[in-house]
Order: sequence, then C-alpha cells, then structure tokens
Amino acid sequence: MERVAMAAAPPQSRGHATDRVVLTEGSCSLTCGGGTKTLTYRRLCNSPAPQYGGTNCTGNYFKNETLVCNIQPCPIDGSWSSWQWLDNGTCSVMCGEGLMEVTYTRECDSPAPQYNGSNCLGNNTKTEIVICDYQSCPVDGSWSSWQWLDNGTCSVTCGEGLMEVTYTRECDSPAPQYNGSNCLGDNTKTETVICDYQSCPVSDNSSSWYLLDNGTCSVTCGGGEMTVTYRQDCDSAISQGDAGNCTENSTKSETTDCNTQPCPVDGSWSSWQWLDNGTCSVTCGEGLMEVTYTRECDSPSPQYNGSNCLGDNTKTEIVICDSQSCPGEQVINRWASNLQFRTTLWRRDLRKDTSPGHKLQSAARSLLRVGQTVG
Repeated sequence: MERVAMAAAPPQSRGHATDRVVLTEGSCSLTCGGGTKTLTYRRLCNSPAPQYGGTNCTGNYFKNETLVCNIQPCPIDGSWSSWQWLDNGTCSVMCGEGLMEVTYTRECDSPAPQYNGSNCLGNNTKTEIVICDYQSCPVDGSWSSWQWLDNGTCSVTCGEGLMEVTYTRECDSPAPQYNGSNCLGDNTKTETVICDYQSCPVSDNSSSWYLLDNGTCSVTCGGGEMTVTYRQDCDSAISQGDAGNCTENSTKSETTDCNTQPCPVDGSWSSWQWLDNGTCSVTCGEGLMEVTYTRECDSPSPQYNGSNCLGDNTKTEIVICDSQSCPGEQVINRWASNLQFRTTLWRRDLRKDTSPGHKLQSAARSLLRVGQTVG
C-alpha cells in the first residue's frame, strides 16, 4: 500500500493591532475660560489578524483621553461702580428752605468690560433734587399791641380836665432774628384824655365846663392835633337869691394830640441785582443766553400793616453770548462787512424802548435778523 505524504500545517500567526484612530470627540464643557472634552480612540486587531490559531491582540481596543478646550478668556460685561458725589448746584433761595440740584457720577469699572464684553448700560451721571437750607432768613421785628403803662396828673383838681396816659409795647411779635431789622418807632406813646374826678364848688351861678365837641384829628396816623371844645352855661337856679357873676354862656377850646400810632409803610423793591447766568445757545460764535436778576422788598420793607411789594422778585433777560469764534466760520467776515447795517438795526430798536431788558432783547433779535440776512 502506498503512503501519501501529508502537507505540513502553516505556522500560527499572532494578531497585531492597528494604530488608534479617533472614534468620537465629545463637546467642550465650557464655551470659554478653559473646559474639557473627551476623545475616544479605537484600534482594530487586523494588522494582520491572527491566523492559524494565533493569539489575538493584547490590550484594550478603546481608549478615552481628556483634553483642555476653549481656553480663550470669557467676555466680561462692564458693571457700574457706586454713585459718587460730583457737584452741588445753586440753591433756589438765598435763605430758608429751598431746592438744589446735586450731581453724582459713577464709573464702568466694577469690573470694566473685557474680551468683547458689553459696556455698562445707562448714564454715568445723575441729578437729584434735594432740600437746601444754608441759613435762616432774616426775621424783622414787629410791635406787640399797646399796653397801659401809667396815668399822669389831671390838669385840674376838680371838674373836667386833661390827663396824659402812657402806653407801652414790645418788639416781640416777633422779635428780630437772624439780622432782621428792629421795630421802627417808639415803644411808648402818650395820649391826652379827659379827667373828671369831682365837681368843683359853685361860687356863682355858672355851671361846670362840659364837653361840647371832640373835633376831628388833623391826620389819621403818625401823630396829629385835635381841637376839643368845652362849654359853660349860666344857670341862675344855682345862685342863692343872687344873680351871681355869670352873665352869659362861655366856650373854650383846647388842642390835644391824636392818632399817634405809626402810619403804614408800603414795601418797595430794591434795585435789580445779578443772580445767575444760563447756558449759551451755541458753543462758538454769537448766541443767546438767559441772565437772571433778583431784588428784595426792603427799600423799605413793609411795616405797620403796609402792603407788600407787587410783582416778582426775579426776572430773566436774553443777552448775547460770544465765547469764541467758530473754526472756519466765514460768516463772521460777512457780518463785519455789514457793521453799519447792524448798528442801524441796533439803534432803531433801542429808540422803541429804553428799558435795560428791552435793549438787550431787541439787540439780540436785531443780530439774529442780520445773521439770517448775511448768511
């Protein structure tokens, strides 16, 4: 029997893995400021694959790796600092309680915007109205009502005579305060009144003197004179069987003081005083500006129930303001060439009204008309 030779079996071949390749890439945990992401790698056992009973590749076929990502800084939005005082305006009154504008400022630095962050929203300044009370206003003194002080001596010891009565008052209704003016006039006054203690003994057939007429005071206030008339009648019935010395009726007149109280003093305005300048209507060249003036009702102040001043204590006038020439403003040269024309308009308006406020306002309107003409 013939034997057939068996072929030899191929040698075993162990498997080899391929290089790892990225299978999946995860998302970054942050969009900025440095986050992490996971990469998953895979390899195959086919380079070559195991053959003829060879062993598989050793190790893991998958591998995860963590990487840093999006390391650029995150945008930082700006945020305002706290408000800080910047400036006080002018109080609306010179004394007492008024209103005032107070300006505050803040900075966009808490934090400042960075890396394309947004700026702060809103304004960096604000104005608030607050109460201002620098000093108390002057309080002028005013008299209290008259009070009896003393009686003088009657001019006669019997019958009807005259007597001085003294009255007093105090400067305390109210008392002057904070440099206010004292009360004007005297704190005492004397009035003449009729006194009649007892009847005089009758030595003849005449009656006692009696008041016939009070008369009328020469003035209503400030101290005047009044003529008082008395009469004495003959009365034969008084005599005791004798005609006596009285032959006819008699009259006599006496002059007394009257209406000694001070006369009312009406208030009158002081002259206008500059108070404040407004803002020019332009930043260069000739513009218009409001100027405010004030006055006080103290020339004189009202006293003794006199009336207050009429009208406002402030006024505003329009004046020309010219802080600086505008760059390249040729109209200035054209205005200069029309100087005679402007002067004519100025003088014509001044002839219409000679008041100071009207001069300035008329001049301002004339200059505006010239600017429109030559411009």
